[in-house]
Amino acid sequence: MNSNYAVVLEEAHRYDESLSVFQKVLERDPNFSPALYKLSILHATMGRFPDAIGELGKSRFTKAVNVTPDAKGYLTLMMTEEGSDRSTSMAAAAAIAGNRDQAFEYLEKAYSDGDNALLISIRLPAFDALRSDQRYKSLMLRLGLPE
Repeated sequence: MNSNYAVVLEEAHRYDESLSVFQKVLERDPNFSPALYKLSILHATMGRFPDAIGELGKSRFTKAVNVTPDAKGYLTLMMTEEGSDRSTSMAAAAAIAGNRDQAFEYLEKAYSDGDNALLISIRLPAFDALRSDQRYKSLMLRLGLPE
């Protein structure tokens, strides 16, 4: 519940508060993979790629690989993510890395596959750079969400 609250704070661009909530969650359970994973997205959104890669590497969702401590390395590590509903997180990583077209490819895949994370994650600041794009507006319309 608290890690979801941290995501709500992130969506509101209240990054320091979000970080504080994530830290409290992880004080109680340092191995709580969902919080580690979500914290990695917060760090990446803030441009803190070494921290993002470190947290993502601790989660059970990715494979251990050596990557560069930058946006490209974060995207590479996210590509090792396991699970069937990963298109939305790949879209976020691509958007953070500045790969707009790749981000939209993953968003469209998430939409067509019915990725449950899409509705939850589409408002993350990771997608801020995409909001002015007509493809984002079209997706929001198809999802029945306000632009």
